[in-house]
Amino acid sequence: MKKPCFLTFLLLFFSYSLFAASSWIGVQAFTTASRNNPALAIWGVDLEGESVATFAGANISGSVYPVKESPFGFGFQVGASEMYSISSSTPSINLSEYPLAWRGSRSAQYRNQIFGYLSMELGMGLLGERMNKAVGSGDTEIRATLNSLSFLSSINLLLPLSDAFSLVGGIGASLPIYTQRKISRMDSTDKTNVDVEGITIHAQIGISLAL
Repeated sequence: MKKPCFLTFLLLFFSYSLFAASSWIGVQAFTTASRNNPALAIWGVDLEGESVATFAGANISGSVYPVKESPFGFGFQVGASEMYSISSSTPSINLSEYPLAWRGSRSAQYRNQIFGYLSMELGMGLLGERMNKAVGSGDTEIRATLNSLSFLSSINLLLPLSDAFSLVGGIGASLPIYTQRKISRMDSTDKTNVDVEGITIHAQIGISLAL
């Protein structure tokens, strides 16, 4: 008796998914908060103890489901963020020294209608970020570049506002895999792999357009 009930539940679960899987593109505002954020390593600052950095920015994001009858697809994000606060015991940290963090991600997506018109997306993939800034030191220009790659997981909720538009919001977390800092002075370049630990929490909300 239990086996038929379990099979019925699976059939209902996946049948709801089929109706929910529609592609979309949209704009989202987001914020991130993390301890020992990779971005803090761009100038090689030796932070005393743990630090909490907060960024805010905007994304163009979306999900594409190539096969309409399938709840599986892929997601993407392209955007930028800026550090607007940091909590640290290290004195004299100037936020203006930290440039925009450009970012892009690609993830595998699974979408399911959870109840009524509300649907949920689960994503898992990679997030790449890049910061680049030049400063003058006498007659010499010093350029700092920071590249990082992180594992990214996310949960989005989509609530239709009309046939074309939906409210989309969610949370996510990223874990740094690889971070490299490059400092260039005239003809010399110094590359260093930076060991960064700590999870970054992401939160976003925006509007999506059905495709």
